[in-house]
Amino acid sequence: MKYREQGTCDAGGTPRISWPSILHSSVIRSHSLWVLSSVCLGVWVVPFCHADDKPPPGWQVVAPKNAGFSIFMPGRPQMQKRNVPTKAGNSELVTYVVPMRLGTFNLGYSESKQAANVKPEKLFDDFRDQMVKQFQGMVKEDKTFDLDSHPGREVLLETAKRGYVRERFILVDDRLYTISVTGAREWVTGQEANRFFESFKLVEKP
Repeated sequence: MKYREQGTCDAGGTPRISWPSILHSSVIRSHSLWVLSSVCLGVWVVPFCHADDKPPPGWQVVAPKNAGFSIFMPGRPQMQKRNVPTKAGNSELVTYVVPMRLGTFNLGYSESKQAANVKPEKLFDDFRDQMVKQFQGMVKEDKTFDLDSHPGREVLLETAKRGYVRERFILVDDRLYTISVTGAREWVTGQEANRFFESFKLVEKP
């Protein structure tokens, strides 16, 4: 499954709707390994997969039931789940985190009825701007792509205290996925980070 890049855009502006701010703020806490007031649940880790999709030694295929995705992660992630308030009502936020010596692997998703009424570009701009605000950082790269005809955005952010944050946003109907790696630049742009990002696949919900 290939990501198709579409171009670049500049950083700027301020958050304009509540859903990105709430979701990304919560995901940032996972980047920092803060303890959330959440319910820690089990994660479905698939022990076997097709030969072409086999993860490398030490990695596992994570495919939570009804989550609509599968991804390779370097170990068994911790799942955190909680409800967060939005203008459209409570929205369930789910994150999967694997801390490593050199950085952190993180995947999160949430659903909101707001997504149907907001252009993807505006939604992604809000998330990018929230990253800049929360991390007090500078956008080094910002590019768009498609995944199975669904819009996406990738941002590379340099921060003063936490190194680099590389994050992808993918909008699938009213669900937004965020995939990120934090650490030194050579880590977040290296082979393991690339494997993590490129292994993300959308799957049909049963």
